[in-house]
Amino acid sequence: MRTERALRTVSCHASAATELVLLLIRTRFELDDENFRLLRLHFSPEICDAVDQGWEEQVDASLIHLLRTSLCRNAKDRSTLPPPMKVPSDTLKLKKRITSVVDRLANGGRIACDPDEGDDAAPVENGEPDDDDGADGVDEDPEGMM
Repeated sequence: MRTERALRTVSCHASAATELVLLLIRTRFELDDENFRLLRLHFSPEICDAVDQGWEEQVDASLIHLLRTSLCRNAKDRSTLPPPMKVPSDTLKLKKRITSVVDRLANGGRIACDPDEGDDAAPVENGEPDDDDGADGVDEDPEGMM
């Protein structure tokens, strides 16, 4: 009972922190309602952990999808298959993916395509190549993009 209460408390804190980060991203990059809605769907503040799949796994898979679709840098990134979901040993990869999403938004990427610009408007071409093996679409040095 005590452990469950502690887990609920930590989940509420993580949810509030995620919501705050989302609002800061929206304000900083002046995201319209549609882009913010889509970002919120991928980087969800709704935390409901299950035995086999927790919030980290869900958000990680969603951010991988986002980085490989509407926020991809080029057609090569768009064509790679996503890795299978697994329980992470730590949150380092998730932090890198969040940073990559923020960096691509900072470089002008948008999640929802502007109908005036066509389907090719979303990919970000200004990013630097990945420093790792490229399998997860995450930059090792996110500071180099700003």
